[in-house]
Amino acid sequence: MYSLKLRRPVFIVVIFTSCFLLSACFGNGDDVVETSAWVRIDSPLDGFATGNESIIIEGNAAMRDGSYPEPVYYVNNGAAGSLPQSTICILACITAFKGEVPLFPGINNITVYLLDGSDSVSVTRYPQVVVHGKVELDTAGSVPYVTITLSGDRDSFTRTDTGGEYYFSYLTTGNYRVSASLVPPQSTACLSFSPDYQSFEVVSYDDISGLNFIATQSVSCYQVSGHIAASTNPDAAISDVRMALKDADNNEYVIYSDMSGNYSFWHLAPGTYTVTPSDPYSGTYIPETSTITILDSDVTSTDFVKIFN
Repeated sequence: MYSLKLRRPVFIVVIFTSCFLLSACFGNGDDVVETSAWVRIDSPLDGFATGNESIIIEGNAAMRDGSYPEPVYYVNNGAAGSLPQSTICILACITAFKGEVPLFPGINNITVYLLDGSDSVSVTRYPQVVVHGKVELDTAGSVPYVTITLSGDRDSFTRTDTGGEYYFSYLTTGNYRVSASLVPPQSTACLSFSPDYQSFEVVSYDDISGLNFIATQSVSCYQVSGHIAASTNPDAAISDVRMALKDADNNEYVIYSDMSGNYSFWHLAPGTYTVTPSDPYSGTYIPETSTITILDSDVTSTDFVKIFN
């Protein structure tokens, strides 16, 4: 059961209940039927749209003769159920209902009723699908830290994870394409990707997978990695530190340290780079910036220590 509060002050309830007894709120007393009822939906608003699989319906209901209300029900596209309610009786009784109603794809015409009293609201559920793909080497193995760009009816980007996989969530109806690339200071000469892009259309509520890319290595590229530790405890890892890598042309690539305090920059050509840690919390880092040079191998010891102020 939900824990509810009435949406109106108690003195409003007294006015309502007095109206029930005097029949003043509902027209001529000759028209009042002892077992009739009224229902009002306070939220959501009519015409509401969402990508969620359910919504919360809430409002008020009462018997017109002021007697104790029976259970309040909803009906939606063939599904039905009762809504949790909380009732206050002062001279007469009024109930506040609030509960979760499942939504179906498309238009949902939800009716809440108590005996012959009812109120309705229209809610549209639109698609929110997940798109998934992977980047793999043509020789075998997955490719992490490749930028995947989404364009079309929504523009966004993400990067492949350590398993070479990527995801876009909450895509609604429309036409899209995804493409794979390396972004400077990563070396764009390091890998080429096939196909150039993958096009797809969201027309249903089914997730889309298999939008994969094959990477071919053109020249040798390398990796810079390191660790963030705390000055107060060298064994304590510092996660979510913003790590910025810049090349000689001032191109910047940003990642964040993981839960173990580790970070890695991939697909870098030989050259000189700077790595700078920062975060929005108090503290400084030693060193403040590290300058590293890649010759013909990975650089795996670019470590930092956080000093807490």
